[in-house]
Amino acid sequence: MRNLRTCVAWSIAAGVLLLSPVFAFLMVMAAEMAVDGLMEAGVTEMCAIAIGVVGCMLFRRILGSEIARQPGSKELYEAPPIAAPPG
Repeated sequence: MRNLRTCVAWSIAAGVLLLSPVFAFLMVMAAEMAVDGLMEAGVTEMCAIAIGVVGCMLFRRILGSEIARQPGSKELYEAPPIAAPPG
């Protein structure tokens, strides 16, 4: 049984090693598509950077909350939005 586990582990490692250039290429393609979409929409570079920073901060805030760590908790869906109230 141990020999089979070792063989499976090495097979997975080899597969990841062989497919990593493909994944890197696909990530570069996705980034280029996002940049092209922003350029066509007329978004400036500084605005795009600000959007990314704000999105990253909100994403980290949601993942770092205690409510998100509790399994089966429905409080995350019932919580008020993070944004400021309108008006």
